[in-house]
Amino acid sequence: MMIRTLLFSLLLLLCCHLTEGGKIGGRHHDNVPLRSCPQFCTCENSFCTYVGKSEKKVKCLGVQVVCTGNGTQTSLPGGIPVNVTGILIVGFNVEVVDFNYFYNFPKLTDLILKDNNISEVIVTKVLKNIKSLSLHGNRLSVLPRRGLARLKTIEQMSLRDNQIKSLRNVRFPRRLDILDLRSNKIGQLTGGLFRSTKTLRVLKLNDNEIKSIHLNAFVNTPAIEVLDLENNLLEKLAKGMFSKLLQSWYINLRHNQIKSIHKFAFLLFGSRSNVRNQIDLRDNQIRFLSVEMLSPLLDRKDAYEMNFAGNPVFCDCNLINLREEAGKMMADTGHTICDGPPDNVGRLVLRLKFEDCCF
Repeated sequence: MMIRTLLFSLLLLLCCHLTEGGKIGGRHHDNVPLRSCPQFCTCENSFCTYVGKSEKKVKCLGVQVVCTGNGTQTSLPGGIPVNVTGILIVGFNVEVVDFNYFYNFPKLTDLILKDNNISEVIVTKVLKNIKSLSLHGNRLSVLPRRGLARLKTIEQMSLRDNQIKSLRNVRFPRRLDILDLRSNKIGQLTGGLFRSTKTLRVLKLNDNEIKSIHLNAFVNTPAIEVLDLENNLLEKLAKGMFSKLLQSWYINLRHNQIKSIHKFAFLLFGSRSNVRNQIDLRDNQIRFLSVEMLSPLLDRKDAYEMNFAGNPVFCDCNLINLREEAGKMMADTGHTICDGPPDNVGRLVLRLKFEDCCF
């Protein structure tokens, strides 16, 4: 099942990238197996269609190679067709991967190296054709500081499910659109981490160990629209922490340990977005909410939606005033439950009346 899922992902990526260069038209034809292929691999011409009305002439736009190891293969497979456009290698046992190996595949656009026990990657040559790279499920703990920047055409990069602890001084490819760093061991976001990625649109950092975010962590990243920080260890949101995210419309801060929010933490967040901006703060440790705390957002309350469900909120007069002032900006009050004072414990914020909280 896992191989089928990965193969589907590879085919989907290939389809997206191949259609950029030419239209896929005509009647569909099944993939055509190649006669020559490395051991443990299958090689096929992909995205095939009949030519015109002919039942004999077939045109294929891609060449995909899928290699499945059993954990005993200690080197990348040799003999992959030079005109390959997509490679999936899974289940090998290759501790060090030198990307010079892929330099001789000029048409390669999509590369997946999953669950191969990789602990180090080396990039010394500039690779100009790969658009999608996945190193999902390996043992990377340190990223090359300059090497990744040599992958100049990468638009989507997945480094999820590794053991990466720090991103300090790592230069990412300039054309990145989506960067997936989920499920690593990243402890902090230092200043200027993503400064070279001006086209970065989606940044996934959920399921890490992030305790602190520098005020300039997102400096020079004008295109970020989606930021996922779910399931980290953040305890407070400092002044200006997300003020550089002018284009963002969604930030996920669910399942952290947030207790306090500075009134200017989200100043200018989403101010250039064209949709309703969503701030998800569910399942944290936020206890006190007030109009004063969220006043900068309340000035543009029609542009925001905030969710505090799952927090141990103290239902006092400040909260009632905020609920009334915020209106639809304060979402899901029907699932936000009071944790104090004693008379209101267990009650829904949505159901509270003025006299329940304001004495």
